[in-house]
Formats: sequence, C-alpha cells, structure tokens
Amino acid sequence: FRIWKDGELVTESASAGAFGVNHSPPGFSVEDDDGDGHFWRNFVYVDKAENITVEVAENNAVRNELIFQILSSLLLPAFLFIPMILFFVWWGTTRSLRPMTVLADQVNARGSHDLTPLEMDRTPQEITPFIEALNRLFHRVGEALRREREFTDNAAHELRTPLAAMK
Repeated sequence: FRIWKDGELVTESASAGAFGVNHSPPGFSVEDDDGDGHFWRNFVYVDKAENITVEVAENNAVRNELIFQILSSLLLPAFLFIPMILFFVWWGTTRSLRPMTVLADQVNARGSHDLTPLEMDRTPQEITPFIEALNRLFHRVGEALRREREFTDNAAHELRTPLAAMK
C-alpha cells in the first residue's frame, strides 16, 4: 500500500516497491506494473477534498493461490459430505415410506374377492386416514356385491317359477 498527500508519499508498506510505480485509475484495475508478466490487482482511492490518494495492490499469483486454498477448503468437504448426505436422505425416505410399502404389498397380495378390512395395528398416524378410507371402500364394494348377488338370486328365482309352471 501507499498513501499520498498533496502529491507527496506519506507512508508505504515494506513491500510497496514490488508493484512498481502505480499509474492506475481510481477504482479496481489489473496491470502488469513490473513489466515481467506478473499482474497486480490494484485499488486506488482518491479523496479530492483532502487531496489524499491511497494505493493498494496485490500480486495476482498470491490472489490465485488464496482463491485455490479457499475453494479447496470448501469443495473437498462438500465432495465428501454430499454422498453421505444423499445416503442419509435416501435411507430416511425409504424408512419413513416403509409403512406405505407394506400397505401396498398387503393390498397387492389380496384376491379379487377379499374385501376384509386392512389391519390398523402398528400403522403410523399419517396413513391411518388412508387405511380407514380403504376399509370404507372395501365395505361399500362388499355391500354392492352382496346387493348384486341378492338381485341375481331373486331374478333367478323369479325366472325359475314361471318356467316350472310352464313345464
């Protein structure tokens, strides 16, 4: 860094000579101040009211090394923890959905005429309304089948009586 007042150098850091004579415009800039291909990131602040100029510079190689160190310290743990986090999310989701899988297996294992209610022991509170709705559906379908059988039995009986009289 360098601090200028009224065009005279007031103070500078011990390494200020490394970035040469600075002719950077106010604000941020990147320049090859030493002419050997080593670029410097500069910031110049000019206070016109007090006639003070502050120059700050940093070698881009140092900046790039710091950026690499920061990124590696952030990305390396991320690459290690992301698979572990994904495993725990998969495991937790699978475990929490297990009651639904068991319920689906129970329904798939039933025959077409098995309309007995599903058992509700050890079922999570979240799927209890779903099981109750399925049991009500099984009851309604069972009642519909019972009424259909009664109608079919009555119709068969009513048809048999006139046929027997005709014979």
